[in-house]
Amino acid sequence: MTTAQEKKPALVSSRDPERRPENGRRETDTYIRLCVVPSPMSRPAYVYALAVVGVFAALGAGLGLAANFTLGFFIEQFVEPGTDPLDSTQIGILFIVSILLVYVVGPLAAGVAGVGVGQALPDRDGTAAVVGGLGSFVGFFLFAGLGLFLTFSVLSVYGSGGGGDGPIEPAALGRLMFQVAIVAGLVGLTSAYLTSRLSRPAQ
Repeated sequence: MTTAQEKKPALVSSRDPERRPENGRRETDTYIRLCVVPSPMSRPAYVYALAVVGVFAALGAGLGLAANFTLGFFIEQFVEPGTDPLDSTQIGILFIVSILLVYVVGPLAAGVAGVGVGQALPDRDGTAAVVGGLGSFVGFFLFAGLGLFLTFSVLSVYGSGGGGDGPIEPAALGRLMFQVAIVAGLVGLTSAYLTSRLSRPAQ
């Protein structure tokens, strides 16, 4: 027989012979004990958007510093002191590759960020798409801005001003930055939406 000391499993319907109403008669109605496990509250959408922007900023700073240090090392190896670093073919090629990396890595980072947002919001695919898209679009500007600034700053250290009379026009880089930011936003939006849809638990 079931005693008052026995533990009944959660979510199981049972009759408790020890429960009696105030009038002294045994209560025969079936009741259900529920074991409620609180689920963690989902964070607001803007928290994930800020996280995406922050990751882009950190990646831009890291990539820019890496390019700055690497270019500085090769300038010291291949360029005579007092000479414009861009007069060296090797340094010119490395400089272009450093700029290319900024614009190529951006959409890849947007795809990774979108996957993370989609996994964090498995039941909110529309919200995940907006967060992944806008976060990647805005974040790319910080990413590219920091990366290019730190890359170009090495030229001023080693004797080249890197101004508007250089081989690459800043205005052209700005237009390219806007175009690639749109691509990064679309990649982040798509990857976040698809990941959120696929992360839903099976019905």
